[in-house]
Amino acid sequence: MASSFTSRLGTNYCPQDEEITQILALSLDPPFDLKPLKMKSPISLQHTLQKLVEEREKLATYVDAHRALLSPARRLPHDVIQEIFMACLPTHRNCVMSATEAPILLGRICSAWRDLSLSTPRLWASLHIVEPIIHDPTVPWSLVINEKAALRLATTKTWLGRSAQCPLSLSLLFARDDTHFFMGPPIPTLFLDALIPFASRWEHISLVGLSSSMVPALSYLTAADVPVLKSLAIHELREWDSFQWDTLGLVRAPAISSFTFSGAYFPTLDIIPSCWNNLGELEIKERSITSDIALQVLSRCPQLRTCRLSVKYESDITPRPTVECPFLHTLELESEVCLSWIMPQIFGRVSFSELRHLRLCGFGDGDDDNTGISYNLAAAAPSLETVAMSGDSFVNRRFKDFVHSLPPTIQKFHLNPPIWTNLPDEMLSAFIPTPDFPDLCCPNLRKLESRSVPEDVLMAFIRPRVGTLSRLVIHFTVHRSQGDVFPDIQSFLEAGLQIELSYPPFPEPQFSSPWNGIVR
Repeated sequence: MASSFTSRLGTNYCPQDEEITQILALSLDPPFDLKPLKMKSPISLQHTLQKLVEEREKLATYVDAHRALLSPARRLPHDVIQEIFMACLPTHRNCVMSATEAPILLGRICSAWRDLSLSTPRLWASLHIVEPIIHDPTVPWSLVINEKAALRLATTKTWLGRSAQCPLSLSLLFARDDTHFFMGPPIPTLFLDALIPFASRWEHISLVGLSSSMVPALSYLTAADVPVLKSLAIHELREWDSFQWDTLGLVRAPAISSFTFSGAYFPTLDIIPSCWNNLGELEIKERSITSDIALQVLSRCPQLRTCRLSVKYESDITPRPTVECPFLHTLELESEVCLSWIMPQIFGRVSFSELRHLRLCGFGDGDDDNTGISYNLAAAAPSLETVAMSGDSFVNRRFKDFVHSLPPTIQKFHLNPPIWTNLPDEMLSAFIPTPDFPDLCCPNLRKLESRSVPEDVLMAFIRPRVGTLSRLVIHFTVHRSQGDVFPDIQSFLEAGLQIELSYPPFPEPQFSSPWNGIVR
């Protein structure tokens, strides 16, 4: 089966335009004939069939090899393939050191793709690094960790070396067990030492499990050493009492627009970050920030777009003018105390003129008279559209006050209280007009998501909203009998309301073991 493309078959060769016609002709009309098999006596039928199969396989191999040269993937320009490669990268996290996903997987398809992936710096501009740790005490950890850490360090340096001059997105998970050290320097120092030479290109960096023993490795970095750093995240800070924040130049990077902190202790406001005016995203998740500090944080961040705060109640708040947050569109507040205490202290002192999304989570009921600060959510956040509530803080009449203070712009409400409470009944009842509150709360509400509620409460909620409410999602905590759940539901469906009802699965029957009663 002679062919002028024999030397090209089985390779990544991309044919020229004038060669495509020749290849098509060869694959459609191969340059050989299947000579008739002469029946010589004696010859078995099995031998004849085997001969035909072999000839067919040769012909199929010949045609497939030529058709492979015409694969559209071979003719794609390199810049198009590179964009396809970039679309293969994860979008919600950094890349990991795994051959099961991009970018490493891309280099294992063929040699051409390997060369192209290695010469595309953007593919190697993000990396998640995990320090090795062993949970099995029977394993000789010192030797194994030395080998694993050496391999990951070498991979880290090689990986980042391929990124050329691209800005870097890095996340480093420090080992949680400080007894797992190398024979020489501790693991955290070595991994940080591998990253610090690339500090001038750090754009996004996340440090999880940072401790005071790691500060010396970072203290040499100044704000000038991280000129393109946009986001800094410090999660699960340990040993806060000896943590030297004043030596950490990262928090003074001039381009920081996103700052995340979670740990045992939030540092003083005078230390980090120094560029409050530039912050567009802020997240503080820990137990020591008071509502007064929260107000100070909001007052120093006039450019905030997104803010997530964990706040605890403080009875005495320093008097201050109303705080303006003119650009904030998403606010999340969490508390381990009653939210009916926190809400007045925040929304009674802050103006959120552009707030669109509010998420609240708190636990524990409180005394209604614990705070004398009043608040009007409609005045504080006149453009609010979405409210999501979880926890059990609004058991008392404070929730009805909260609902009646909402602006008419509310379009979506999500209620997710704990399953052990009857809060959905009480919460949904707050939306139903009464003689004391005849006006319809949230008249523009279009979507409601809640846990199971009694039929009469749900019907009373829906009826005055037919025509505006477009979607209703109810998650039942117990399975109900089959058939129509609500007799009146059909009329709402005909009016255009989309209703989604979900139930927990029926438990699988557990039969007695055939071994019961037998001594084994």
